[in-house]
Amino acid sequence: MRATRINHRRVLTGAALVLILTLGLLVNAAVARAEEEAVYVTLDGRSLLLDVPGQIREGRTLVPFRAIFEALGADVSWDPMAQTVYAERGDDTLALTIGSRVVEWRGSMIKVDAPPVIVDGRTLVPLRLVAQAMGLHVTWNGEERTVELETSPADRNLARGIQIVHDKGCMVCHTINGAGGQIGPDLTGVGARYSEEWLHTWLENPQAVRTGSRMPNFRFTDTDLTAVVTYLETLQ
Repeated sequence: MRATRINHRRVLTGAALVLILTLGLLVNAAVARAEEEAVYVTLDGRSLLLDVPGQIREGRTLVPFRAIFEALGADVSWDPMAQTVYAERGDDTLALTIGSRVVEWRGSMIKVDAPPVIVDGRTLVPLRLVAQAMGLHVTWNGEERTVELETSPADRNLARGIQIVHDKGCMVCHTINGAGGQIGPDLTGVGARYSEEWLHTWLENPQAVRTGSRMPNFRFTDTDLTAVVTYLETLQ
C-alpha cells in the first residue's frame, strides 16, 4: 500500500514538473513573439523610450501617444470621461478618442483608418497621423522593425515640401496614408499615378487642369512646386 502511495506521489511530481516546464516554454515563446512583433521608434536618430512598444494592426502602425508627442515638445492631456487624448504644439492641435475613426486636427474633423486603442494602460495612435499632424518625415526600417521620424530631412527639397503641405493644412482636404479629409483626392501613391510634369501643372494652377476644382491656387514659386512634388513622390 505504501509503495503505491509513493508511486502516486512520484507520478504527480513528474506531471507537475512537466506542466511547469511546458508553461515556461509557452511564456518564453509568447515573450519572444511579442518582441519580434514590437515596433520601435527613433526621432532624429535617437531611440525613444516606450513603456509600451508600438505595434502593427490591420496594416497600420500604432505608437504610444504620450511618448511620441512629449518627445516632440507638445503639451499632452487625457480626459478619462471622454476617453480622449489631446496634444498641442504651436498651431498644431490634435484630439483623438479611443475607438473613434474621427479626429480633430487644427479645429477640423478628419478621419483615420486605424482608431486609437488602449494597450496596457497606454493610448496607441496611428503613426502616420502623428507624422502628418506635426510635419514629420517617416521611413520604415523593416530589418529592425523601427519607425524613423525626422523633424527635418537632409534632403532640402523634401524638407521644404513636407513643411509646405503641413503649413497649408492639406490633410484637412486630402487623405494621406489613411489619415485626412475626403474633399480632395487621396494623395497616397499620387507620384505613381501621375507624372512629375502633371503634378507641377496641377499645383501651379488647379483650375486650369480641372475646371471647378475647389483646391486653392496657392501661387507657388517654382522652388515651392519642386519641393511639394518631391514630397508627393515619396507617398506610397
